[in-house]
Parts: sequence; C-alpha cells; structure tokens
Amino acid sequence: MSTVRGQQNPPINPPVLRDPFPALTAYLGLTAQQVVNVARLNAEFAVYLGEKTRRAATVNAEIREETQAASVNPTALGVRYYELEAICREAKGRQADLLKNVQAVLTPEQKPKLQTLQAAFSLFPTIAEGQNVNMMGRVIPGSKPPMVSRFPADTTLYWTPNWNTQGPLLPGCQAAPGSTIAVIGGIIGQTEPE
Repeated sequence: MSTVRGQQNPPINPPVLRDPFPALTAYLGLTAQQVVNVARLNAEFAVYLGEKTRRAATVNAEIREETQAASVNPTALGVRYYELEAICREAKGRQADLLKNVQAVLTPEQKPKLQTLQAAFSLFPTIAEGQNVNMMGRVIPGSKPPMVSRFPADTTLYWTPNWNTQGPLLPGCQAAPGSTIAVIGGIIGQTEPE
C-alpha cells in the first residue's frame, strides 16, 4: 500500500462480478466458483468464435470475389470452400467441447436439474407454435428483467427472453435443417431435428 503524508491508503477492492445468469444459478444452486467457471468458459469460447467468425466472413468475401471474376479459378474457389468447411467443423467441435466442459462444472446433484431443463428445451418449437397461433401469450408474466441492476429489486417487467436463434454457428456454415442453437444463461445447447 502506498502512503500519502504518512497515512496508508485503503486497499483497492477488485470489481465484484455480477451473476450473469441469476435464474439459472438459483435453479441449479450454482456456487460462486461454478458461476465464474461457466462464465470463463463461455468468454473463452466467445473470443474463439469471434476470431473464427471474422475469418469465415473473410473467406466468404474471397469466394464472392472469385465467383465474380471474369475467369473463375476452380482451384482457388475449392481451396476457399475447403477452408470454410474446416472452420465450420472446428467451430462445431469446439462448441461440443464447450458444452461438455460447462456441464462438467456441475455436481452430481445439479445434473438431474439440468436434465429437466434439457427436457423443457424440447418444448420450444411447441411454445413458438402456440404463440404463433395466439394460443399462448407472448410474454412471461412475472418475469424479472435480465438487467435487474437497472431497476428496483421489486420491479416486475414483462419481456420475452431471446433464448434461441435459428441458423448456423458461423457465416457460411450450414445449420442442420430444423436445428435450434440456443444460449441459455451461458450454457449452449443444440437440438437436433427429429
């Protein structure tokens, strides 16, 4: 600690990490260390995916340029398609590894609760259909806002969570027909079409 005119300054406290997925933490009973581990694993994957997304976008641009050329070079085009496929396969493999690593953070007591969430996950297409034909409401009554820090603790908002996105993992990658890639509280899952 440094001193100013003979007085000691108080130590600087590190910033407090807010729980990025409080509902999941409460449901599964995650410890603070588990939350940190899950957040770290997802942050590392996000950095990796950002790098691969940039490269896939560059390769897609090169493919467009090559196909618009007056004389198409099939070797150059093939090399770019090969690289894009390699990027996609690697990213899907890393996503599968992430899922295993994040789930490995859980205790044996927490894993059945995750299985319950995974079973509920299969109902998302049915929920979407129910919403599309106005059989179900479009909001979840009583839900707390995702950024609780902006609102008083007793505030109840009505919001529709953005739980899933349709489509490929990276630009230029093919998603399995009918698959849903979802990010729920930092735990990434992919359902396969039936």
